[in-house]
Amino acid sequence: PSQLVVKHLDPTSATCHLCPSCQRDIFDLEVSFGKKEHNTTAILWTVNKMVEWNTLVVCFYVDRTSAEGKQCCSVLPILVYEPPDGVSLSIVNHTGPMLEARVYTLQCEVQNVAPLKKAHVTFYEGSKQLNETQVKDSPALRPVNETYSLQISAQKENDGAQYWCKVEMVLGPEGPQPPPVMMSQNVTAIVHLIIYEKPSLLDRYDVIVEEGRPLHLDCTAEGNPQPSYQWVLLPDSVQAPDSSIINITAAAPEHSGLYTCSVTNDLGTLTVDFMVKVKGEFKNKLLLLHLGLKVKLENLSCDAFKVMVPEVTWKNPHHCFTVL
Repeated sequence: PSQLVVKHLDPTSATCHLCPSCQRDIFDLEVSFGKKEHNTTAILWTVNKMVEWNTLVVCFYVDRTSAEGKQCCSVLPILVYEPPDGVSLSIVNHTGPMLEARVYTLQCEVQNVAPLKKAHVTFYEGSKQLNETQVKDSPALRPVNETYSLQISAQKENDGAQYWCKVEMVLGPEGPQPPPVMMSQNVTAIVHLIIYEKPSLLDRYDVIVEEGRPLHLDCTAEGNPQPSYQWVLLPDSVQAPDSSIINITAAAPEHSGLYTCSVTNDLGTLTVDFMVKVKGEFKNKLLLLHLGLKVKLENLSCDAFKVMVPEVTWKNPHHCFTVL
């Protein structure tokens, strides 16, 4: 083979063959350990346990027919590898929940791997690959510990995601197939979110409802931790609920006014206002004559919004009447 790939402490072997036209009288292997077995045109080299980290085998012969005794040789490189003892994933300088929109560093720690430059490290979120494979261009041949890092920005979509890293020993076509792989444990992301409004939720609502019709106000929002709700401003006639929703079966004039909902979690507060107007008709009202006389108007009507106590004035050239 062009290269011998062997796991540390495993047995291995290689055979050097002499070409048919080569001289056979000086034919040997140059190697510092292992056992050699000669026959006429081949030498078998065997090792019971590969204990070296940096070695090679040289197969050579001497051409005595040349004036200077030319030596011909072939070098067999040996790649000794060791898969990592362990792979672990952590978040640098952080424990507990993440905060939305902040940047965090995932760190993959690889223990006792050799050679380092053959370890290819990839980060994942679930089944999604997050980065190009990272490789350290290191001359180290013996086992070393190494860390690999990747920055992520925590978003609400990442809440509950599983992060992990994978180490693959890429040893070439002469190495084991498929390549040795070791994976870290999963790290679950808990992302604490600022409060998000629903798409239909605005900072201010103007609500018009006809008298006698249902009134429904909803300030439900999204957040992590789960938001709490408090109706901090209501008309006197409305009792504050314990939830994000107010339901009134039949709207009445006294339900008009400003409703303010406060939505809170550990990361912030959102305030939503509802300005409610209950629409109705005024008929046959007792009017007070400015001259101090009380009269009753028949067949006269005036539409108005019952937001506050309304004042409706009727005028003619001689008198002015005001609704009580």
